[in-house]
Amino acid sequence: MSERRKRIGIDASAMLVARKNGYEYYVQALILAMAALPAEAFENLDLIFYFHVGNPLADPTLLKDILPRLDRFKYRTYRPKRLFSVFLPLLAGLDRLDWLHLPVHTWGSKYPCHIGVTLHDVCGTHLAQYCGDTSLLQHENVIKRQVKIASGYIAVSENTRQDVMAFYGVPGEQIYVVHHGVDPFFFPSTTDAERVKQKYELDDYILNVNALQVNKNHERLLLAYAKLRRERQITAPLVLVGRGGIGVERIQEALENFEPTSAVRYLNYVPREDLRGLYSGATLVVNPSLCEGFGLPVLEAMACGAPVVLSATTSLPEVGGDAALYFDPLNIDAISEILWQGLSSPALREDLRLRGQTRAAQFSWEQSARATLNVYRHWG
Repeated sequence: MSERRKRIGIDASAMLVARKNGYEYYVQALILAMAALPAEAFENLDLIFYFHVGNPLADPTLLKDILPRLDRFKYRTYRPKRLFSVFLPLLAGLDRLDWLHLPVHTWGSKYPCHIGVTLHDVCGTHLAQYCGDTSLLQHENVIKRQVKIASGYIAVSENTRQDVMAFYGVPGEQIYVVHHGVDPFFFPSTTDAERVKQKYELDDYILNVNALQVNKNHERLLLAYAKLRRERQITAPLVLVGRGGIGVERIQEALENFEPTSAVRYLNYVPREDLRGLYSGATLVVNPSLCEGFGLPVLEAMACGAPVVLSATTSLPEVGGDAALYFDPLNIDAISEILWQGLSSPALREDLRLRGQTRAAQFSWEQSARATLNVYRHWG
């Protein structure tokens, strides 16, 4: 007798967010990679995708591109703005799901099936102890809610897995680690690099790609950059890319007070095509985060041939391996020194470029998709 096929629902709503952050790109890349797999990859699995089209952050026109790529699967769309948290459990019951995978949002607390969640980070817990921003505690409460309702867990790094075990007491054998991949869209492009340099009026520049929120450590980066300008007389601007997040007001205040104001360029959210060009043309890419669950922009930068310097904390060494230089993100002098090492040595930058491209090639969304399907099979 053949094994009964397991019915897995996936909340795909994040694919419709118009201005995506790392979590939302994760959902899009993972699901599209699943859709590209051959039929045999879905042995004993039936997938059903759910879209909250009425989400205020959603762009419903994106469905025109997404749905044809999911034509082998069943999907449901929910168009009202409200009550998705009520209707998703109803849809899960109607479709007789065995499991519902919530890759970003936890919409409700009661479902007629088992719940699996992707845990992206535990940064609120890490940082709340010394960063007096109550919104971090709100983020921590989201993680607690996810842990409470779930029976199965995917962590995006071994570091996040260890954090979930330590802070929330989830047994390690219940948490499966599935790394992100890097989209083939990201590759070295001199054409895109020249185009964005003209568009944003840039020459040499240091690039940081991260949401403007407290765990990303922008304030210390600004102080380290100011030290570089003062002591090393560098002229390359610091270019910041990313939409606002938790604690954005503090970072915006620091930007407004930076002198000279022309030395730091905040581009906010940029189109993906521009992002590839910005990575490709950067003299140096820096990620000074205090906490990262994974650090997808690190892989994107490496795939585009950018030399990368990183914070030596949480998941970043796990992602960057031997392809980056590392610093203590709490030490402004250390950040400044590593930035100067990268800026002052073309030979070092070339070595980091080559190592980075090799490192990025070890991560693919196809691997992530196959690993996630295997997690679904392991969920009881």
